[in-house]
Amino acid sequence: LEGYAEFIDARRVRVGAREISADAFVVATGARSVVPPDWRRNFADGILTVDTLFEQEALPKSVAVIGLGPIGIEIGQALHRLGVAVTGIDHGQHVARIKDPAVNRATIDILKREFPVWLGHDPNVERDGNGFRVRSGDREVRVDKLFLALGRQPCLDRLGVERLGVSLDQHLVPLHDPQTLRVGRTNIYLAGDAAGGIANLQRAAAQGRVAGWNATHRNKRRYPRRTPMAIIFTEPNIACVGQEWHELDHDRTLVAEQRFGPVGRALIMGQNRGLLRLYADRRSHRLLGASMVGPRCEHLAHLIAWAVENRMTVDHALEMPFYHPVIEE
Repeated sequence: LEGYAEFIDARRVRVGAREISADAFVVATGARSVVPPDWRRNFADGILTVDTLFEQEALPKSVAVIGLGPIGIEIGQALHRLGVAVTGIDHGQHVARIKDPAVNRATIDILKREFPVWLGHDPNVERDGNGFRVRSGDREVRVDKLFLALGRQPCLDRLGVERLGVSLDQHLVPLHDPQTLRVGRTNIYLAGDAAGGIANLQRAAAQGRVAGWNATHRNKRRYPRRTPMAIIFTEPNIACVGQEWHELDHDRTLVAEQRFGPVGRALIMGQNRGLLRLYADRRSHRLLGASMVGPRCEHLAHLIAWAVENRMTVDHALEMPFYHPVIEE
């Protein structure tokens, strides 16, 4: 059926003039970019998001990218390389959700070689003719458009979830079991970006399979917990695997560090920028995770994730075969 659905209660939905009863429901309504209401009210004609950017017939000459998480830096770098004058702005001191302070600094240094990156202050925006004047601390820039990358919010606001008789979290997402994806004691299941949390395709697909199975079977499946991995497709790549810096017991953790500057293959490719930091348990020698910015890190991230998933030690990892000359070496 094509139309907006809304829950009447936990067993019925309404779509237009039709009312539908079901034994179970899977809610997979996705998410959309966050745009603060006052910004939408005052600057709607100048705001771009990842939801609207690809509908544009022409690119602006200049843009302020506000929010330097994964989407902000991917789109910011892409627009810069397409000839748009980009200024990146974030109120925090970290980019791309990188928690490791050394990798965060290396990433910022690399990005600043391409376009200005302003950190540590909330942006202040006002209209300036057909464009906008954006201030951050003591810096300001005039731009044609604002690209907002302030996060994603589940598309649940028109669904009537308040009628389900269940508790909602601070983002108005129904509280649900993260393993079975079941909402309270209902037969409603959340899947993908509608469930909140970090958005990525493989997570959404896996949740869809779990929610679909559980909505139609008595014996419930559980969402598998695997080694976390996040990859950002900037150049160079950025990736985090396994336990992140803020999750480590630093009294028990040893850190190995490799800069890509002297790495032969990276040097020959002219891509010898970046830093890899690998974490291991001091007592068991088991690999725990890594954070990195550098060439081919989308592939390094997978190798390290597989090693962490298999509970490999540093010694065992060093016994694995490699070929010369490759980044993996």
